[in-house]
Amino acid sequence: MDLGRISRYRTEIMGLACMYIVAFHNIFDWPAAFRPLKYLLSAGNIGVEVFLIMSGIGLYFAYYRNDETKEFYKRRFVRLLVPYVLLGLPYYLWWHLVGGNHFLLSFTNLAFPIDGLKTTWFIFAIATFYLVFPLIFKLQNRECRIAGNVLNRTAVTYICCTVWFVLLLVLQKTAPTFYSNSEIWLTRFIIFMLGCWFGKYVKEGARIPTALVWGLICSFLIYIFIFVQDVRVSTF
Repeated sequence: MDLGRISRYRTEIMGLACMYIVAFHNIFDWPAAFRPLKYLLSAGNIGVEVFLIMSGIGLYFAYYRNDETKEFYKRRFVRLLVPYVLLGLPYYLWWHLVGGNHFLLSFTNLAFPIDGLKTTWFIFAIATFYLVFPLIFKLQNRECRIAGNVLNRTAVTYICCTVWFVLLLVLQKTAPTFYSNSEIWLTRFIIFMLGCWFGKYVKEGARIPTALVWGLICSFLIYIFIFVQDVRVSTF
């Protein structure tokens, strides 16, 4: 499989993922003849995973071109926060006036991990991903120098994913309230990391074995089964 093709169609893929997410949030009582379409759209939360993978790939390209961390943060947070402030500020002011949660906690999205308010959880999630990305990039390049070929690097990546899954299970048992509030953010972090991992190979136009592609697909489906599908529709 030639991963370079993903770069050529990354914008289109992200657009389709966004459309899938929007459709997912607008499910209504479909007539019986359209029930199969309803079931298809009910899995639209997977669009978040696709979007995060494409975001990780895009960030790799951006940081590869200019690895000045301050400039990276400036570009990313301006693009993220200016639209959010323009839309989120009046919304949360209105929300506060009609008796909603504490304004400052809600507007800064700290109410998401603290109280489980998920209205704009994705802003909080993507901001934290931006913050840690330079570290991921540096660790990835260090991993590449140490691990060597594609299969060895894949093994390292699988080990990292397994460790993260174990940490999530421990957190679920030891801090169930925090885990319940933050689940849709914490479980998506590994998806974002996989997007960053793919970014290097997409940038190089690498070809990876078909068996490895199917292994990643199966891992993705297992992830969805374990961590995503048991979350209520309203949380996405």
